[in-house]
Amino acid sequence: TGILSIACALLGLVGVCSDICPIAITNTQKNIHLNSVAHKVLPVEGSIDAGVNETFELVIVNILKNPLILYANQIMSLVSIGGYLILSGILIDQEEEVKSAYAILGKPNRYVSGEWISLLFKKD
Repeated sequence: TGILSIACALLGLVGVCSDICPIAITNTQKNIHLNSVAHKVLPVEGSIDAGVNETFELVIVNILKNPLILYANQIMSLVSIGGYLILSGILIDQEEEVKSAYAILGKPNRYVSGEWISLLFKKD
């Protein structure tokens, strides 16, 4: 949560990050101040439905396969039209299951690192 949100903020993005772990949120709050990006990142404790009632041009979700599939519709609803969705935390042998849950977004670009894969979708 923290590292992704800080990286995005350092690249000029502004947004919300969420995590179900209160320790992760506490660490994120500390680290966004240490990295001078607290004005760009709003850490929220909770899951995909953590009270965020808006859409975003970029949504990055780094969780395991089962929640990626279970929350697919909610995750996709956070992406604005013309926006991008990055899914990570996926083992290569889980790729097809995850892609099928997001099939409405079309064919993603895929990025492989060892046994892990990330998928980049564009919402048209």
